[in-house]
Amino acid sequence: MASKSNDKLHIQKARVLRLLRRDNALTQEDLARELNISRETVVAVENCHSGAISAIPADIMSEWWKRCRDSASDDSRSEFSKLIVNLYPD
Repeated sequence: MASKSNDKLHIQKARVLRLLRRDNALTQEDLARELNISRETVVAVENCHSGAISAIPADIMSEWWKRCRDSASDDSRSEFSKLIVNLYPD
């Protein structure tokens, strides 16, 4: 069983990406298909599994955002913006 990350940034990333997907009423399978990744990867990222959450490339996060931004709630948009600032502070 994969271990969960305790890193605050990883936890924030997992939470925000899950919120975005849910705001769009997408299943993990649907999103995985659109991003050309496995459903297991989406599950691992959303559950903050150490290897998956630390290894998710910026281009996949960008595509995740592009796919989900139109239906994202104001709160999810705000949380995503905070995440980006935390990931890339300078």
